[in-house]
Amino acid sequence: PKLLKKYPDMVSEGWSIDRVIEFCEKYSINYKITYKEASDVDEGTVLAQNPKPGAEIFEKDVLKVVISQKPTTTTTTTTSDGSEG
Repeated sequence: PKLLKKYPDMVSEGWSIDRVIEFCEKYSINYKITYKEASDVDEGTVLAQNPKPGAEIFEKDVLKVVISQKPTTTTTTTTSDGSEG
């Protein structure tokens, strides 16, 4: 695979889910998004990422991010192919 560049620090930079998806589309990266309840940050903000900031980006990587959501009682996981699971 072709080396593109390095992952940014999406957590400390306060990335939104929309920005993550745009980033993944730009670099042909797949993504898996998990939502986690958090009351101390804005909804839709990145709480965690894997690979870590500074890791090299390769085409067809899978970026896993945890996105904040308002506290509820359920958790939903969405993958880049649109399925839930």
